[in-house]
Amino acid sequence: MTLARWSTLAIGVGLTTLSFVRLVEVHNQITFAAPWWWLGLIGIVATVLALGVPCSARSRRGAASRRAGS
Repeated sequence: MTLARWSTLAIGVGLTTLSFVRLVEVHNQITFAAPWWWLGLIGIVATVLALGVPCSARSRRGAASRRAGS
């Protein structure tokens, strides 16, 4: 599970970086930019999936402390 998460994170960061570099190289011209910003969005989604949702971790921690305090 950890290997899958780290590899997804590496792929997501790599895609996002590649997309940003290519967008800068094409000067964000609409005809050349379309595939690169889509690739960037895919990279961002992969990164968020690998990192997990921060709200769910926070709510679980809060629920555990509320149960322990009761």
